[in-house]
Amino acid sequence: MSCMIEMGTRKIPNDRNSVVFFVSEGIKGKDNFFNIFRTLLNFPSYFGFNWDAFDECINDLHWITYKTVWIVFNDTPDVGKENIFILQSILKESVDHWNKTKEKDITIVVPPGFLLIER
Repeated sequence: MSCMIEMGTRKIPNDRNSVVFFVSEGIKGKDNFFNIFRTLLNFPSYFGFNWDAFDECINDLHWITYKTVWIVFNDTPDVGKENIFILQSILKESVDHWNKTKEKDITIVVPPGFLLIER
């Protein structure tokens, strides 16, 4: 299986090798986004609550013992226009990273339009 970002929903796996993280709806603000992800994905205590730290943690995930990881966004986080571009870029680069390393199978499910937001 390859790592990917896809729109809409697909059958979520239900097996012992997979874990699914559902991102809360109605996220408002960058700080709220970082707090939710720190809790949701159990980011390490050194997580710095900024985009560089988010990028580092989303590309590490060594503390998650499952091979297959799903991150499901039910809506687009309201982190501001500039920050949504940063988030999109980090998620795309993370999928590329996991495709190269093959250490984990990562699927990020986003709502329609999430990747279509333009500058």
